[in-house]
Amino acid sequence: MNIKLSGNGIGENKVVFEKLLTKWDELFTRTSLFDEMEFVETDNDGTITFTNDNAELSFYQTETSKAYRNDLFIPGSELAIGMGIISILHDRKGNVLKQLGEVKRHAVILMDVVYETYAQKRISFVFSKYTDSNEIILHIEFTDDESDCDLSALITATCEDNTLASLEDVLKALSKDNMIEHLDFFKKQIIEHESELKNIMQQKIEKERNEKLLPAFDALNSL
Repeated sequence: MNIKLSGNGIGENKVVFEKLLTKWDELFTRTSLFDEMEFVETDNDGTITFTNDNAELSFYQTETSKAYRNDLFIPGSELAIGMGIISILHDRKGNVLKQLGEVKRHAVILMDVVYETYAQKRISFVFSKYTDSNEIILHIEFTDDESDCDLSALITATCEDNTLASLEDVLKALSKDNMIEHLDFFKKQIIEHESELKNIMQQKIEKERNEKLLPAFDALNSL
């Protein structure tokens, strides 16, 4: 598959994009991210969010086929992905989709990963598709409120045969084949730790409920 890449991630912000991509590659294999988490919840849109007292990790993904939106064609300028407006819309089957957009153009989020520490550092990894074409966008951003600094870069990708490229295709075009394996590992960690942590949380709830019933049980036994 021949893919054409463009955007500031291969232009003036190439160094920034490479630095951010390298950091995400490391985060995708950092198992301590999950080991430290204490709570997990799943929103109605499918976002899985892990939290503890110091950090939050959220993950959202939808199928590429659900990015079909022929009723949102709005021609115009480039989309300001980094500061875009996030809203909710539905595809033709009624599935909830996340959307990034501004007045001129729209894109549906296919994958959204955010890691944020309560020390006010935040890094995001967003893979989207423009709704009026087969252009794919990979945008990565980092902000640090304490130092008031930020890094942001994006690339867009199109296939010469006008097919829709996957995130794996884009990573291969960027010569990041190892990152595909690391991302797959990260997704498995999401599923495994979501199930494990929900079980732990449920056991804790049941234990607390049973402990509250102990006085009544003791009273019943002494009847």
